[in-house]
Amino acid sequence: MADQSFLLANKFSVMPSRINAGIFVFFMILVPVFSHAGGLGMAPLAAIIGGAAWLTGSLRPLKRPPLYMWVLFAFLVWAGITSLWSPYKSGDFLNNPVKLLLGVGLFLGCIDAARRSREILPVILPHIFIAVNVFACGLIILDGLSNYGLTYMADPLRSGENIIRKQADVEMNIGHSVTVLLLFLGPVMALMMQRIRRGWLAALIYVAALLWAAQLSGLAVGTLSAVIVLFALVLSIFAPRKALKLAIAFAICAVMFAPLIGVFSRHLPAEFISNLPLSWEHRVAMWDYTSNRIWEAPLFGHGFDAVRSFDDTMTLGPAKTWRIVSLHPHNAGLHIWVETGVIGVILCCSAIFLIGRSLMPLAARSTAFAMGATGLIVAATIISSVTYGVWQDWWWASIIFAGAMLNILSYKLAA
Repeated sequence: MADQSFLLANKFSVMPSRINAGIFVFFMILVPVFSHAGGLGMAPLAAIIGGAAWLTGSLRPLKRPPLYMWVLFAFLVWAGITSLWSPYKSGDFLNNPVKLLLGVGLFLGCIDAARRSREILPVILPHIFIAVNVFACGLIILDGLSNYGLTYMADPLRSGENIIRKQADVEMNIGHSVTVLLLFLGPVMALMMQRIRRGWLAALIYVAALLWAAQLSGLAVGTLSAVIVLFALVLSIFAPRKALKLAIAFAICAVMFAPLIGVFSRHLPAEFISNLPLSWEHRVAMWDYTSNRIWEAPLFGHGFDAVRSFDDTMTLGPAKTWRIVSLHPHNAGLHIWVETGVIGVILCCSAIFLIGRSLMPLAARSTAFAMGATGLIVAATIISSVTYGVWQDWWWASIIFAGAMLNILSYKLAA
């Protein structure tokens, strides 16, 4: 009778992990759809997976969270505090700082969700993740080759809808999807080399396909990121710890020395700037302008979402009154500097350093893990430095979810 009671208790003890694994796999399979639709679905996806992990997991992680988590939340809390003096007011009780803080709390549950799911599905889970990424990349290529036929089939042009605006939104959404796959590139290549016979060949073919997808989407930063990430991954094969250390230093410097981008932009020759594509000409102007605004409130910053109230205009192409800053500076470092000041920069860089330090022991044990972590950090740093706003919850969700996928890599000793 005692043995039967023990077996019954043991059976029920593993049920939460199986539920967690089922939810994790189900929503991971939906990544191609959520990313293809502009990436915005990545936030609810990560929130559901993370929330399920918190509900089905042990309370022990809540009692002693790692130091990087404390500092990361200190950064987000400080960002929320700066909204008190921000000129931008949303008027909502559940404002953007609060939603981001709550969202990141849920997103971080994905880390434990991936770890426990790997324990339940150690063989099939890595292959599902590889298949999901290959399928998502294939969707982008098919959509590009069909002039976005797949997207228009799911979301057709409606009567009275502006076709030019619709086309721009579609291109932006596909570009978002490419950037999500770039975050996964390091872990996917590492898994291919670890799990597939002649995996290095499969990995190279996949990189070529992702480069093609980036080109079809018209996302220049996608192509640039894929090439740089590939070089970083090659370095991580031969020098795992050194590659990861360089990636961490790169991420910290991208935030700490971001104002220098403005100084550099200011001194570019006018003829060179005029020959740039309009989107990059706009970026140069934004970086110059934003770096100047930093010094108006260097310690505490202008406040959360303050750049939304920067309404100075410029002439750009055919437009006579183009806002210099379009929603955000398109550079994470400048965004953090101008809105949260030196205090925010110190907290952010400290969080990056502590996250990197927590990854180093596993990178020392596993070349595959070093590849995945290095690729993720490099991709996130490059993309964040030229595209998205630092407070976009779907981008936070994508980065954290990609980081969680490092848990499905095998931690064999590095070669």
